Amino acid sequence: EGKERMVAQGISEAALSGSDEDAHEAVVMLLSILGQEAGNWALRSLARGGVYIAGGITPKLLPILQSTGCLHEAFLHRQSRFSQVIESVPLVLITNDDIGLSGSCLYAERALFY
Repeated sequence: EGKERMVAQGISEAALSGSDEDAHEAVVMLLSILGQEAGNWALRSLARGGVYIAGGITPKLLPILQSTGCLHEAFLHRQSRFSQVIESVPLVLITNDDIGLSGSCLYAERALFY
């Protein structure tokens, strides 16, 4: 007998509630992969101004991010020879759901009035 197959929302909810260890492990793995890829992007583009993660599921998983630190730890590439380079790059999680709209409004304002 295996576990019932869960969809993404169910996995997230189970991980956040702490009711399913496998779901929690899956979410930590997802966030670690996201952090690793964000770090890769920072290194490829020399993103000295920072890497910004916006939208999607990441803000909803903030409690797990805060308790495990898995995203930031993976971002830092501590085992890499480039770890000193990436330590100076800020990693920012945007939690504003309307960031796209806010950015569009700012762009329009600048285009119209400057």
